[in-house]
Amino acid sequence: MTDPTGWQLIEDWRNGVISDDDFVALQDLLREDPEARQTLRRSMTMDSALRDRAEAELLAVEADTEVVGKQTSDLSASNRPRWLSAAALIAVGLFAGCLCTGVAWAYANANSVSSIRLPVSLWNGGFESETESAASGYPDGPGFWSGDQVEVVESGHQGVSSFEGQRMLRFVQTWGDEPERRGARSNQWQIVELSGVETGGEKLMATLTARFNRIDAGPDTDTVFRIEIQAFSGDPSTAETQYDSDSHLSGTVLKKSTDGDPLTWEELEVTTSVPPETDFLLIGFYAHEDVVDDPPTAPEFAGHYVDGVELELSTINP
Repeated sequence: MTDPTGWQLIEDWRNGVISDDDFVALQDLLREDPEARQTLRRSMTMDSALRDRAEAELLAVEADTEVVGKQTSDLSASNRPRWLSAAALIAVGLFAGCLCTGVAWAYANANSVSSIRLPVSLWNGGFESETESAASGYPDGPGFWSGDQVEVVESGHQGVSSFEGQRMLRFVQTWGDEPERRGARSNQWQIVELSGVETGGEKLMATLTARFNRIDAGPDTDTVFRIEIQAFSGDPSTAETQYDSDSHLSGTVLKKSTDGDPLTWEELEVTTSVPPETDFLLIGFYAHEDVVDDPPTAPEFAGHYVDGVELELSTINP
């Protein structure tokens, strides 16, 4: 990759110093530039090899020092590995020709690093694009919202200010193109493809966060929102079939009854493990007619909103 800005974004991410704005820029770059994705894969392969070597050095040094420590040192056993880990790992970084100094420091103390964010994101999670659902029903590919009738509205709609930015998403109906297929929930779905994500052999966790708000239109106002995230293998076009047959590899669901205060956004967050064989994630959220199931010819939601939907994919250091 010849783009110096892209190189810097990748290096800042690897070294754990990337800002939130630059992290978004990196996500966009990787989505659009195959050369950047290849560069990131090479970097993560080198990082993994470096850490494997570091762990081998660490085990050897700590095994020898444990015996010596019993005879000559008053330091506690819990303190010795911490300092020796730093020394061994930094030495390996120097041995590698200082090609990855930042990574050596990042791994200097395994107890201080719990996760590393991977550059994977949702499309239009803040609904700042005026584009609403691109399709009805389940999506058959990544990069767009799909589901029942919704609309993007400006902040201040019905007295509700957006959680972030200038727009938010309002739930409208529990059906997409065909009223006769209505249910009691207004769903939105998005597929996030993971088949090209390199993890260096690390375990993965996916965290989905969304914020919800609604007005109080009286005792018949529906109150419940729900989010979910599920991992699947195979082609994204099979998402609907696999979801309906409960063929997910892993998944988590959370629902909550909310208050009717339009000044407060309520956050729901779910986390699930991501098995190595995962090819894509299906993420979703909905508003539920838990109080009154209105007919399809009537307004089904008085004023129900979602905003600030975020997905974070992280490697986990045990």
